Amino acid sequence: MTHDHECGCGHEHGKKDDCCGACDHEEPVRKTTVKPRQPNTTGIAGDGDVVLIHYRGTFDTGEEFDSSLSRDPLEVTIGEHAIIRGFEQGVAGMRKGEKKRITIEAKDAYGDENPELRQAVPKEAFGDIKPEEGMMLALQHPAAPAPIPVRVVKVEPDTITIDMNHPLAGKRLNFELELVEIK
Repeated sequence: MTHDHECGCGHEHGKKDDCCGACDHEEPVRKTTVKPRQPNTTGIAGDGDVVLIHYRGTFDTGEEFDSSLSRDPLEVTIGEHAIIRGFEQGVAGMRKGEKKRITIEAKDAYGDENPELRQAVPKEAFGDIKPEEGMMLALQHPAAPAPIPVRVVKVEPDTITIDMNHPLAGKRLNFELELVEIK
């Protein structure tokens, strides 16, 4: 027999599973703090909205460092902080079809370069790898859950200097944005 009261869980009586706790199950439903997302009725991108964005990123010199124009637009949820702060702030408040240009200072992008993230490592630590300046490598550290991308910045006879800063750290970034869709 199922029950149908205000929680609407629809579980059968007597089963041991997640339920609302209003019936004879031994385990109550786990409560969540996530608020259901309301449909966007304003047409303006804001917190909680899933948006599709096309972008083109350049340095002050005009050199392009990234673009979505030759692939699907970037899909992000505003307010989840899955993208750099300045980019997310630039998208918030846009309307579907709107285009704009923004400039993001380093502090609101990938931060300033940290000289402490440059380290000289004994050459033998690289095993069979023959590092060259500019080469990107993945450093596996026991305390890190995933490999850390590092750039080789200097090769000497006994040591290799690596830089663990994000490649865009310390740089001011310019973006051309187009809000394709608010889901």
